[in-house]
Amino acid sequence: MKKNILFVLLCSSSFLAFSQVEIYEGSGTTDISGTTLYVTVDPAVINAITPWQDHFKVKNVSGMNKQYKITRIRSTPVGWTDDLCWPPTCYSTSVADNFFQTPHDPSNFDPAPTILNGTIIATIEGLANADAELKPIITPNLAVSGTATYKYYVTEANTGVYEDSIFVVFSYTLSTQDIKPSAAISIAPNPASDYINVTLEGIESAKVKIVDVLGNTVYTKEIDATSRIGVADFKNGVYFVTIEGDNKRTVTKKLMVRH
Repeated sequence: MKKNILFVLLCSSSFLAFSQVEIYEGSGTTDISGTTLYVTVDPAVINAITPWQDHFKVKNVSGMNKQYKITRIRSTPVGWTDDLCWPPTCYSTSVADNFFQTPHDPSNFDPAPTILNGTIIATIEGLANADAELKPIITPNLAVSGTATYKYYVTEANTGVYEDSIFVVFSYTLSTQDIKPSAAISIAPNPASDYINVTLEGIESAKVKIVDVLGNTVYTKEIDATSRIGVADFKNGVYFVTIEGDNKRTVTKKLMVRH
């Protein structure tokens, strides 16, 4: 994976003049707010089990403690999926089409985190303090080359004002050497609550692996052409079911668990 950061001017000069936050990538010390990060995705590295992800620390420089939420706007080829982590949890944003905002609903005990002035410390009611870390998790359509743009705005929770941003532009190229022999799996029911039936097509036997959106493995097993897997003990959320069959052919399906 290759990364290059290109600093770009924001559309509004007043937005630059009154920026309320600074954004840092990982452990970096350079403010990259208002910039575009260009990423070339390596098909040999990025897949449904190991999606692309990055960590952006958000620092409050407004002069007072403030509540912030994240607004995500995307433009992608068909089949790209993404998730977004912002204190105190990770959200499955793919179901929200091209526009998504992290919640701010104090009346429903779901307020946006408060970022302490001059820090990257997020305080969340009833929970331990955490870093104000914006973490996008993105999986390209592994069968199709394409370019996608994700725009992440730090939004003042109570007024809805966009205070700063970071954009990410992805280029994903699938060469003919990366195309694998035809193979497929079907999963039903999906969404599931108690169990799923997994049927292999073009694969006689395989190893099944199920991971959550954070990449944690929750299930592994060798299966035959048709198998039933219990999911009653899984937490509600999105999972990725990957089958690795003969000749190391792999196929991945998204699974939603709802109890």
